[in-house]
Amino acid sequence: DLDSNGPSRLLALDVDKWCHLNCALWSDDVYETMNGALVNVDLSLKSSINQPCFYCHQKGASLKCFAPKCNCYYHLACAQKDKCLFNQDKTLY
Repeated sequence: DLDSNGPSRLLALDVDKWCHLNCALWSDDVYETMNGALVNVDLSLKSSINQPCFYCHQKGASLKCFAPKCNCYYHLACAQKDKCLFNQDKTLY
């Protein structure tokens, strides 16, 4: 919880299923309601479970690049390492 620019704290999704808060927040399908609830985290988890990361090639990448014709997906930490641009509207380039 100390580094707000990192993955942040873990959220319990189900029995033995966890997700970092910032990883969920930056995932394409996930949005936050006015009361702070995260919606579609389970959908994002299902769609990213077999998605390889462009940077590390490991599965579980849920952050999609918004550049036209780009099909790259990243883990949050990998996108930071690859010097991706994070915008306030939750787009990643």
